[in-house]
Amino acid sequence: MKKKYPLIIGIALGLAACVGVAIAAGGTSSDPLISLNYIRGTYLPDLLSKAQDRIETDTSPVYQTALGRLNQVVGQAKSGQTNGSYMLANQFVPVRLKKGDAVTGITGTSVVLLAGEGKLAFSSGAVVNVTDGATVKSGGFLSSGKRYLTAENTKACYTVASDTAVISIQGYYSMAYSTETDYNMLAGALNTMGLLKGKDLGYGSGYALEDKATRIEGLLMFLRLLGQENAAEAYKGSQPFTDVPDWAASYVAYAYSKGYTKGISGKLFGSTNLIGTSEYTTFLLRALGYSDAANGDFTWNDALEKAKHFGVLTSGETAFFQKSTFNRAQMTYLSYYSLSANMKSGGGTLLDGLVAAGAVDAAEAQSAMSKVSSSRIS
Repeated sequence: MKKKYPLIIGIALGLAACVGVAIAAGGTSSDPLISLNYIRGTYLPDLLSKAQDRIETDTSPVYQTALGRLNQVVGQAKSGQTNGSYMLANQFVPVRLKKGDAVTGITGTSVVLLAGEGKLAFSSGAVVNVTDGATVKSGGFLSSGKRYLTAENTKACYTVASDTAVISIQGYYSMAYSTETDYNMLAGALNTMGLLKGKDLGYGSGYALEDKATRIEGLLMFLRLLGQENAAEAYKGSQPFTDVPDWAASYVAYAYSKGYTKGISGKLFGSTNLIGTSEYTTFLLRALGYSDAANGDFTWNDALEKAKHFGVLTSGETAFFQKSTFNRAQMTYLSYYSLSANMKSGGGTLLDGLVAAGAVDAAEAQSAMSKVSSSRIS
């Protein structure tokens, strides 16, 4: 047990004061009843020792109770007495999850929602929003950036309610994974192939799958799927738009020179405008060699249906994307599965073309795609 020296000394000085009175009353400075050497060398050390024994005797029950409670929680986590195999995160660890994935925390576990949506459920006990200093009800949604602490004698379940989410965890927890579409896995494969580089977020690998996709992000993915990112990055030409950020100027200028984009007006590219499913599917079909020019293979309005007709999308995917929101997660999904679609020319798949152009390493692509176990929407 940690020594409580200030407390000990206080008690000792209190006792010594009483003795000091007796000493002063029983002698003079020239003829003391007890020598100063005796007080310093024998009496005070003995007094401190007895005070320490007294304190340990008085505080031991409290200490042992607290220690026993801690050992009980740790023991339950290690032995699985709380219905699961619990892992320990000594510090906050961010994890990428998909819809339906659930984190179960026991006493002392903290959870912070960094991105996406999550719901909280517990049958008894309490969960505290430490950031706001208030208890929360079971069944509600988590607030982003708030720290939730699982209180004593509580087992709480934090479940992902959005397509993807990033949750930071500290303490003992267990994981239960759903069978929903794993956009995170697809993003990881694209990242390995150099086709998705993400944002500088500092968490969740930077994929930002929970964000809405923008026109500038869609154009950049399109250039990567064409195998022309490096050429676009090195391009020195100009472009007429006034709303393009500096980091994207060469990409937009290159795409403009190639006729890939005309912007939303003569002066605006619409960099931060959101891109929808039909717009991005148009990019994909162009990358596969299909034309949306006058009397071409498709139009913007029927891009999804034509993608199904050309074998790029399944019937289930077409129906799903006709009604789903379009976040970076969905853009990732379409990009990944377009790699296995055949080019209009019949010269193999889109991935084959990227490998032939040296834009993607064949071995890295094969390794990355072999690790994807998520199924397509059928």
